[in-house]
Amino acid sequence: MSLLPEEKQDLELTEDERVVMGILRERGSTEHKQLYTLCCQSTPAPKQESTFRNYLQRLAAKSHIRFEFRDNLRVYDVVAHG
Repeated sequence: MSLLPEEKQDLELTEDERVVMGILRERGSTEHKQLYTLCCQSTPAPKQESTFRNYLQRLAAKSHIRFEFRDNLRVYDVVAHG
């Protein structure tokens, strides 16, 4: 059985990082505060915003996500691997 690129990518992520990736895959580009709110709603034990920012930094460092500023808002999106 061969794994899809996103399935291989998910094997190295924590459960909380998988939640972030799932939301971004489903919704596409998402603003920081909205992404944090959606993540809090998607987990039984929401994390503090500082912990959430650490997850985003790790995902960006691993080139799983990218961010840009739009209208002074930080917007995140999944990096396509293929």
